[in-house]
Amino acid sequence: MRSLVYIMSAMLALQTGCSQPTRDSDKQKNTPLKSQNFYRQDLQSQARIILYDEYGDKRSECVGTYIDSTIVAVPLSAVRLSASAHLSPIGKKTIYGVSGYVAYDFASDIALLLVGHKQKERSMLVADSLSTDSLFCISERSGRIFKTALGSEDSEGGGAFSASGRLHGIVNGRREFVCGARLAQLLNKKDSLASQLHTLRRKSDKVYPQLRNVQHMLVRTTMGNFCIRLHADVPEFADNFIRLATDGYYDSLLIHRVMPNFLIQTGAADSRHAAADDPVGWDGPGYTIATQPTPNHLHVRGAVAASKPPESKNPHNRSDGGQFYVVVGAKYSEAELNKMARDYHKTFSATQKRVYGSVGGAPHLDGDYTVFGEVSAGMDVVERIAAVELNGDRPQKDVRVLSIRVVGKK
Repeated sequence: MRSLVYIMSAMLALQTGCSQPTRDSDKQKNTPLKSQNFYRQDLQSQARIILYDEYGDKRSECVGTYIDSTIVAVPLSAVRLSASAHLSPIGKKTIYGVSGYVAYDFASDIALLLVGHKQKERSMLVADSLSTDSLFCISERSGRIFKTALGSEDSEGGGAFSASGRLHGIVNGRREFVCGARLAQLLNKKDSLASQLHTLRRKSDKVYPQLRNVQHMLVRTTMGNFCIRLHADVPEFADNFIRLATDGYYDSLLIHRVMPNFLIQTGAADSRHAAADDPVGWDGPGYTIATQPTPNHLHVRGAVAASKPPESKNPHNRSDGGQFYVVVGAKYSEAELNKMARDYHKTFSATQKRVYGSVGGAPHLDGDYTVFGEVSAGMDVVERIAAVELNGDRPQKDVRVLSIRVVGKK
């Protein structure tokens, strides 16, 4: 486990009412205090936060600091991409649950987590303003207290204490000191109920284009461009797609799955730097969205829909937050559709039979996935991609999404 926290000086004051910290000489080094009797209590005010992805696999750990009996402050940047978390007290193997977050702040890079382990002997959070050069930190590895003038990677998420053992703040993911006054403000404004951790992935301090102002999304690939028009009646999926595209999430991802006369698929985060023989298609942006079957939008040729994680890891039938596919499909006779209806336990309406007989698509997917858009131009590019030579269901020669960008209405 990473050594717990070292506190730095020379931090810029956050715009939260914290005073500007002073600075000692840069020659000051991490110096252990010879004798202090409060460090054990302060050490217990910190904990390991174990973070998991959407499949329940461990992805990382970070340090958190209790600022109330069941509230732990952590760097927002450390937990934002995770789907769930557990807490483990320092020096113990016991694992406790994390209900979710009750507050967050992008400016200070802090999230407050509601945890299942009550800390009775925590250090009291105070809002007094002290120079960071007069604060101390604790090394869990060595069991000593240190005074430091410089921040380090190990400082992120740890508490900063006065010589009397009072907690005056923590260090965020940018290695900035966040004072007790700002933490107290967040604590006072916290929600009464915890929100699931994975929803933090869709929070942002950015201002994104509004769906009503979007004409289409331009998808640039190494084989040409096509355009996607988003459906306004599934705003959660459409807005999510706009956010990810604006953030550059799709830039340089592979079109990692191609099935001739069926679909092409992209959006897997593990494909960005994948070698030719690397398994891909298992990662998304770190969260899922409740699947919303859309009776008004069929899986016709050109439909754009959200894919889903494997059934074994998706007991609640949710859609991946970032992976999507474009339907190429085929045309079906009425006899073929009747057989498909029996095989998949579905009923196709007269409209579906007419559309899939004339336009084509993937009728067996209707009712199971969320169609949130359609190709409005460049379907010939999609079809060229769907016809490339394959190694399994991955193109032998990489086909990449160069970018997806918003094209606004004029």
